Amino acid sequence: MPTAHVNHPGKGTAILMNLSPQWYNAYRAAGPEAAAKRSVFMTPIHTAGVAPGITLDGGEKAFGAEITYWKQGARTIAFVVSNPEINVSSTGGGNSTGLKTDTISVTLKFAKGVAGARDERTNKELGAGRQFKFDWKMNEALVISFVAL
Repeated sequence: MPTAHVNHPGKGTAILMNLSPQWYNAYRAAGPEAAAKRSVFMTPIHTAGVAPGITLDGGEKAFGAEITYWKQGARTIAFVVSNPEINVSSTGGGNSTGLKTDTISVTLKFAKGVAGARDERTNKELGAGRQFKFDWKMNEALVISFVAL
């Protein structure tokens, strides 16, 4: 069967990906070059106009970063961490290995502008904008709060 077969039932769009979701995770774990192959999974979503609300620009050194955000009252808190490798065996384990300790320059980018941004680790007021630069120590979380516009 072909991949990415598109049907338009009624008012919607259905895409038969015909791809193994295991490869999505395998490509993600194999490094930045392999992760680019995940675009075959994401292209239909981006074509439909869906984009992440927050992205991190830091080049290949920032590979493996995870961004989570949630609402707390009127503010939104964004939490950026480096996803460490995990070492496990049939007899147990589950400890992180290869924890990155580098400090790298990154830019946190917002799809829509934000106001009242604050670096929660330093309590520094960042103001309003669509992107903010940080020197990120990768074995610590980057935590920013803001008011969505």
